[in-house]
Amino acid sequence: GGAALPAAGIELAAFDRLLYRGDRRAIVDRLRLEIARRGAGAPDAAALADLLGRAEGWRRPRFPLSGRDLIAAGFAPGPPLGEALRGLEEKWVESGFALDRRALLALAPDDGA
Repeated sequence: GGAALPAAGIELAAFDRLLYRGDRRAIVDRLRLEIARRGAGAPDAAALADLLGRAEGWRRPRFPLSGRDLIAAGFAPGPPLGEALRGLEEKWVESGFALDRRALLALAPDDGA
């Protein structure tokens, strides 16, 4: 069980998404175990060590929207609001956490009212 080992050549944006969606501690532990198992001379040891350092220092970003924001934008409380919020969070994650509150509200579906 536990976290899957990220590939040594994973793009950093994809790794950040993995850290956001997954269990950072489990990913750190998995990387540490794999580095120890393979040894310092392994061809991908440096890449795995870089990922480990990134994971150890990574802090989960805070999603800039809440249900209250969507209610203020005209959504009624209920399942459609939750679905819209999850969809917007997915777009935010896929943007590399770059979309701000205003940009996310502009992307909100029009059928929330």
